[in-house]
Amino acid sequence: MDTSITDSTATLANRVYRTLQREITTGQVRPGQRLVRREIARRLGVSPIPVIEALLRLEQDGLVESKPNCGARARAITPETVVNECMLREALECQIARLLAESADEERLDDLETLARRLDSLMQRADPHSVIGMELHMELHLRLAEYTGFPLLEQQLRGIWVRHLMQLNWLTAAIEPVPEGWHLHLITALRRHDADAAEKAMREHVRFGQQALSEAIRRLTEDRDD
Repeated sequence: MDTSITDSTATLANRVYRTLQREITTGQVRPGQRLVRREIARRLGVSPIPVIEALLRLEQDGLVESKPNCGARARAITPETVVNECMLREALECQIARLLAESADEERLDDLETLARRLDSLMQRADPHSVIGMELHMELHLRLAEYTGFPLLEQQLRGIWVRHLMQLNWLTAAIEPVPEGWHLHLITALRRHDADAAEKAMREHVRFGQQALSEAIRRLTEDRDD
């Protein structure tokens, strides 16, 4: 087999994967929307094979779901999926907060504070549909995980946040603005080097987001029914 052909297909599949991942997480592709292989291939100028590989990867990520005779769709969002994602996120991020409170040095805390201040400022004054804001939000939480020194924590959290970004972008118009200094509050708690206090602050942070998402789904469901 010509390895150059294999490498070319893999490169194309990766390009299609990244394109579709961004379209889903930024809300260009809506939850439940069909993903037709031939249409995607024609739009992106590739054969169906890289599209099939990309959709399989996205299904493994939890961004796409497929059923026999129905094809692939962007993963639907329900109150149950929101609760489950937030429950898993809470477990991981509370442990991350405890680890950082016990071990983070001042240099890393300063870096996190800078990122938190930038994010809080952006969330207070920017377009609530800002893709940059959503990506910065994910970056801060993944940086927290990175600084624990446990790569598996970061890997698992990244998977949740990729799916969570899709939810946030779809529901953002119905979500109430976060309190001022919302993320800086987390870093302040870490600076106390009190694991219990850090865990409490993170738990409140995650549950606030869960309540906002659940409320947004309720409102949108009512609007659709009306």
